[in-house]
This record gives sequence, C-alpha cells and structure tokens, in this order.
Amino acid sequence: MKKQAYHHGNLRADLLKLTAQMIADEGLDSVTMRELAFRLGISRTAPYRHFEDKNTLLATVAEGKFQQLNLALLQAFDQPGEPMDQLKAMARIYIDFAVENYDIYRLMFSDELKKPESYPGLAEAADETFAILAQSVMRCQESAVIEQGDPTWPAYAAWSTLHGVAELYMEGKLVLSDNKEQFFAFICDTMAAGLAK
Repeated sequence: MKKQAYHHGNLRADLLKLTAQMIADEGLDSVTMRELAFRLGISRTAPYRHFEDKNTLLATVAEGKFQQLNLALLQAFDQPGEPMDQLKAMARIYIDFAVENYDIYRLMFSDELKKPESYPGLAEAADETFAILAQSVMRCQESAVIEQGDPTWPAYAAWSTLHGVAELYMEGKLVLSDNKEQFFAFICDTMAAGLAK
C-alpha cells in the first residue's frame, strides 16, 4: 500500500523531505539515492524517476531552503516600522537561519551546486535572497538613513557580514560561551551602523 501511494505523486515530495531531514540529523554524507530508497521502502531506481542524480536532488532541496529563507526575510521586510529596524530584523533572521540549519546552509552554498546553467531554480532563489537585502537597503536610502546611490555595494557588505559571521560561528571560530544571543544582536546593530550615514 505504501509503495502504491508513492506512484500517485507523493514520492518526489517524500524524497525532498527525507533528504532535508537526513542532512539536518545525520549530515550531508548520509544522503545517497540507495539509502533514500531503502528508508522509503521503494526500489533503488524509483528516485531517479524524479531526480536525474543525487546533485539534482540536493539542488532542489537547497532551492527550497532558499525559498524558505526568502519568505522569512520578506515577512520582516513587510513589517511596519523604521527601514533600518527592518534591515536589522532581516539580518537576525538570516543569521539564525544559518546557524540553526548548519548542514543545510552549507549545502545551499556548496561548490558542487554552483552551476546556474544546471540548476537555474537554485540560482534564481539565491539571487532573490540578495535582491531582498538590496530592496531593504534601497528603502533605507529612500528614508535617508543610508547614503543615496547604487544599493549593490551596501547590500553586498550586509550579506558578506552575515554570511561571514554564520560561517565563523559554524566552524567553531567564535567563542561566545553563553552570549550568543547578545553577540548576534551586536552584529546586526554594528552592520546597520556601518551602513548608516
């Protein structure tokens, strides 16, 4: 009965969900097409009906996680309040997402998937993350709290800061003891202060 259900359109979603769960619980190396098939109780060839290979599957998972991050960023962007406060809220969402989804975040930026021509959906979702940050910077420029001009560099500076902090934290290079929350708040405030006039 279980195998039959997968033939009614559920298998693709189940593969994506299980892959993301395995990465979160056991690390990226735990994922193989054979192991996925075993855990879902399907034939070894069944996953290939939905994904050409493992990297295509992983790229689709990464795309979905970028979309999840982007949705959270947009929700902060749409909240009422001062533009700089919105940008700081988005910065905190970004850092929290990265550190709470350690292996998934690494997958989202992995070298193996940096092929826009092979994984256009993933490339588009990643580009949207930057576009959202750039929109927030533009809103700050319109409110005269960030200097007018091309928002690209300030947005790059913001993203570089957030990505760098997340990477350093995940690699164990930041010794924060019990002060993680305060430090991340400090980073968001410092990033905003650096962008401000």
